[in-house]
Amino acid sequence: MLPTFLISLNSVLIIITIIIIGLIIGKSNAVSSHFINDLSTIVVNVALPVSVFISAQKYINKQNFHILLIGVILSLIAIGLCFLIAIPVARLLHLNKDRRSIFLNGFVNANTLFVGLPLNLALFGSKSLPYFLAYFVANTITTWAIGVKLIYKDGPQATDAIKLPLWRRTLNLLTPPMWGFIIGIIFFFINIKLPVNGFLYQGLNYVANVVTPLSLIFIGLQLAKTQLSHLKMEKIDIVAQIGKFVITPLMMRLSYGLIN
Repeated sequence: MLPTFLISLNSVLIIITIIIIGLIIGKSNAVSSHFINDLSTIVVNVALPVSVFISAQKYINKQNFHILLIGVILSLIAIGLCFLIAIPVARLLHLNKDRRSIFLNGFVNANTLFVGLPLNLALFGSKSLPYFLAYFVANTITTWAIGVKLIYKDGPQATDAIKLPLWRRTLNLLTPPMWGFIIGIIFFFINIKLPVNGFLYQGLNYVANVVTPLSLIFIGLQLAKTQLSHLKMEKIDIVAQIGKFVITPLMMRLSYGLIN
């Protein structure tokens, strides 16, 4: 038990160390705000899609593909249960219409990529990637199909958003990381595996490996810009965090318990 705890503690300290490096860089004004934005763009639009594709190449095969499908289905069930819990909770809090949808998304949906993937890799290593891929697909679907739709519905732009054709709303699901996953699945179905020692796989793998450090440095840079003393924790924030870190994991455990 103790070695496991020490390994987890070491992983957390690694994460904190990289974030602190980003914080120091931000506080020293060594980089501009344009660099921070560009860094985010590189991670989201380049490194993350490549990382998801490489993960699909490594961990999706004929033996575990059905596990991925089951994982996506069970994750969708768990997320659906969380929405069923979050909606009455939002009503009990008597939230304004424009805050209700934000609360529901904060309660249920997760930042599985920019924060989730680096944390998974840092805490659990590459063995966590098959589980990450399953939840990533489910979370992307619910975020764009339900979460964003709720925000548009409750916001001032509701009328225009509702008029968007279905194909336009469907395209929102196809984020760059999702394209990385889709291409990885296509390669799986047509039985294309990049040679592990080949230049293309190695080059893409180098790009994929920068996701964790760059994402954590970005978090540190953002913290450097944030005036933490001005942040106020409201009741809605506390309840949303309980939903995120307590209710959602319980629902995931419940759904996966259906198949032991």
